[in-house]
Amino acid sequence: MSRRPNPALDLRHPFFRPVWRRVVLVSALVFWTVIEITQGNPFWAVLVGGICAYASYVFFLAFDLDDDGS
Repeated sequence: MSRRPNPALDLRHPFFRPVWRRVVLVSALVFWTVIEITQGNPFWAVLVGGICAYASYVFFLAFDLDDDGS
């Protein structure tokens, strides 16, 4: 039996096709990382920073606009 990935965690979902949505999400993650750093929460800063780095990679380096989402 093949397991399908959770669509809520799919960063290659057609919802993210417009560039502005990807930019807004990555910008929000950068902002959140900066807030955590300034508040002195290194654990959360590293965690959110890692999520930001992964989202940046998926959205801007590995994002395939020709993929139909199926």
